[in-house]
Amino acid sequence: MNHLATSLRELRFLLWEFLPTESELLSVPPYGGRDRAYYDDVLEKARGFALEMGEAYRASDIEECHLRDDGTVALPTDFERLWSRWSAWAELGAAATGRAEANGDAVMPAPVKQAIMELLMGANPAFMCFGGFTAPAARLIRLHGTPQQKALLLEPLESFHWDACYCATENEAGSDLLAIRTEAEEVGPSLWSLTGDKRYITAGRHDLTDNTVYVVLARLKDAPANSMFLSCFLVPRYWIDTDTGERSDNHVECIGVPRKMGLRGCPNTHLTFGRKGQTRAFLLGDRRNAGLLQFVSLARQARVNSGIFAVGLASTAYLNSVRYARGRVQGRRLSQVSSADAARVPIIEHADVQRMLIDMKARVEACRGLIGKVSLLSARLTRAEHRDQPDADEIAAGRKLVELLVPIVKTYCSEQGWRVCEAAIQLHGGIGYTDSVPVEQYARDARIMSIWEGTTYVQALLLVRDALAFGRNASLMDRLEGMMRDSFAERPLAPSVAPRADELWNAFGECRAAMNGVHRALQERRLDPASFHFTRIAEMFGTTLAAWCLLEAASVAEHAAARTTDAQEHAFYRGKTKAMHYFFDLVLPEVEHARHLVEKTVADDIALQSAEFALID
Repeated sequence: MNHLATSLRELRFLLWEFLPTESELLSVPPYGGRDRAYYDDVLEKARGFALEMGEAYRASDIEECHLRDDGTVALPTDFERLWSRWSAWAELGAAATGRAEANGDAVMPAPVKQAIMELLMGANPAFMCFGGFTAPAARLIRLHGTPQQKALLLEPLESFHWDACYCATENEAGSDLLAIRTEAEEVGPSLWSLTGDKRYITAGRHDLTDNTVYVVLARLKDAPANSMFLSCFLVPRYWIDTDTGERSDNHVECIGVPRKMGLRGCPNTHLTFGRKGQTRAFLLGDRRNAGLLQFVSLARQARVNSGIFAVGLASTAYLNSVRYARGRVQGRRLSQVSSADAARVPIIEHADVQRMLIDMKARVEACRGLIGKVSLLSARLTRAEHRDQPDADEIAAGRKLVELLVPIVKTYCSEQGWRVCEAAIQLHGGIGYTDSVPVEQYARDARIMSIWEGTTYVQALLLVRDALAFGRNASLMDRLEGMMRDSFAERPLAPSVAPRADELWNAFGECRAAMNGVHRALQERRLDPASFHFTRIAEMFGTTLAAWCLLEAASVAEHAAARTTDAQEHAFYRGKTKAMHYFFDLVLPEVEHARHLVEKTVADDIALQSAEFALID
């Protein structure tokens, strides 16, 4: 049975009602030339392919991946067929990599890409890990590569004949990239040799494509250890002779594929470079010690993609839960429980099941909307960059907002995705704990989203330390609040929901108060104990921005409901308003409570030393 449950109506609400995708983007460069009907058709096709991918979801988890004796990796049997279908999405690949723009074709707006990726990532996230880094790698090479690197690598990457993998993590360098020890030595003009190993490399070895380009963070042989001096290298799995076109082994070995809790259809590989021969590499753009700066934009997109993965899984977990609750008959209404003649009812009529479902609904729709806000902001930046006379100040301000929002999106959406999938197991009861239904797999697959591409605490540091400078960057908070207020000025709130805006601004004030507390801790040299609360602060921001998205969606729904006589549409819109009221009544108040907790000093009586945590025999 196909596990996938989708709602194109929700995705169309995101694109054409919640976001001004049609009015703001489709008629201007670089997006012009494609209309709403075109993208609605693309969504239909994406849903068809997602259903095809969904057929392989359970089987790929059961088959898993494993390392063969010859160093190759066995993949789920369905993936080769799916890859041939995926790589046929040339228009999506071109729009994602920048090839469309280079050819003068219409670029797919970021919100549309978000909707498509949610469908596909929710259908089979393990499969979607393959090639998931290819488009970002191509953009990286377009932005930073030398003419030689672009000529050799771009065409096969953008046509999906090759794929790309990001290689950073090492045994002692997880979140701390400064501990990287993989080393590069110059061996010729624009040619380097790499030695070292990388661990947990997603889709790091397979034969779905003709070649793989490993994008590797490494340290030059003469660079200081434990410093910011990292460089970015492009390492083909097979080295291509530029004169003859012949390929040869570049001595990138796979020596391990660990078993995992989830995403079992995608191998997380242990790779070694230069162990049995020279591993040749290009230094990206021939720029030494610039790897971290070159990776900034790529890392942001990877973090947003983690949020989309989480929403894709959470959405299908929620929709499966609704479908199950409508059909599962169990027990009587509480008011009739003592009546032997009372009819048994579907569990969706029980109040506690409704509590779980509305909580799941609100969190899924809030996360989708929050990512949508970042997608729209990114699309507006691209639009601004393509004007005849770009406004540098406008672009710089937009980029700062993206830097602020991305760690919030990564933290909040990945954590909420896990929460929704966990609730889906509870709602299904005993069967949810078995593999008879896919919800236990959703939870296992979703768990990684708050870990990879920077853990929740790393994202909290990016927010509190880097974006908001420990509370010193109040102007960025002002800009964020200004963006929120501007959204209501552009589309005034419906009178029936407008009073709830005061609660939103109160919550935003609590976020400001929390950051003021961090600033005081900085001045008083108490940052270490203050960091005890950084993830809580990130959640405060996430909850507040989620409420913003739900309030705006409810207002749009209220206006739309007044214009339609269709009963199903009325129910659709009412659901959005009620989800907003639930969130404001029962979730948003947590922000004020969290601020009170953040104000508590981590005193000596709870700041445990290592030995005080446990006595382990």
